[in-house]
Amino acid sequence: MPRDIAVMSVSQVDERFHSQLNAKSKIYEYRLDTGNVANVFRRKYAYHTFSTPDFDAMRKAAGYFEGKHDFKAFTTAKKSKSTERTIKRINIQYEGTRAYIRIEADDFLHNMARFMIGMLLDAGNGIKKPEDVKRCLDGENVQMSLPAESYGLFLVKVVY
Repeated sequence: MPRDIAVMSVSQVDERFHSQLNAKSKIYEYRLDTGNVANVFRRKYAYHTFSTPDFDAMRKAAGYFEGKHDFKAFTTAKKSKSTERTIKRINIQYEGTRAYIRIEADDFLHNMARFMIGMLLDAGNGIKKPEDVKRCLDGENVQMSLPAESYGLFLVKVVY
């Protein structure tokens, strides 16, 4: 196994167990660096925002994501049986120059988390209104935000 992968625990599972199909939820975390200058030790693992976003606006926008919605506008997947997903919770925390956005959902479409975070960052930077998230989910013609950079996104937990 590569040195950057560590096995923390092992569990015996049913022979028919499937790691993706049997997951009850997944938790992604997006890491932000809000300092005046990008931290050289975190720059590969956190997105540098250049200015501190309005976390209250981001939390308001995040509230519109929670619950069951059609996320067709938030994916690059061409074909999917269903684009409905349930967002169980979104938590936005910050401490000093570090900020974290955690999203727990029953499942994620391709690039869904990155598009969601892109909308949250745009709401935090005043480019979008928090209500634009609701309008997008309602199918209104709203210009989508660009997806957030991938290097700040981490899958932190799969719940079985």
